[in-house]
Amino acid sequence: MEDELVQSLMSKEETAGPVAGIHKQSTETKSLTQVPSISGSKPNNPASLDIGIDWFHFETRIRKVILEVVDPLTRKQFQCFEGVDELRKLIQLVQGKGEETIMRLEKLIKRNESIDHIERKIRDMESELVL
Repeated sequence: MEDELVQSLMSKEETAGPVAGIHKQSTETKSLTQVPSISGSKPNNPASLDIGIDWFHFETRIRKVILEVVDPLTRKQFQCFEGVDELRKLIQLVQGKGEETIMRLEKLIKRNESIDHIERKIRDMESELVL
């Protein structure tokens, strides 16, 4: 993975010139006995100087790449969180309206029952008067 990253950065340098502190190195100056190493090399070791990487710019570039990869994911996650919060609010609103509707229906049912009861009494009284 690390080698692929270095290779991609080196190939970008070849097409765009020196980029972010990575210097192009000719094959003539490389020694066949020295193998360039990126991880854990001491600064005095000539093998670590063969690549010619400016570590500060390299790390900054890696951080930018990671940020470019992670940033859309975090944005999407926060959008999902906001969406969930909106859904919770809507659910609470709908539940409140549902409870209010049930309460109004119960009141109407009670009124209808009382009106029906009064209507029966009136009919009974009318039937007694007719007789």
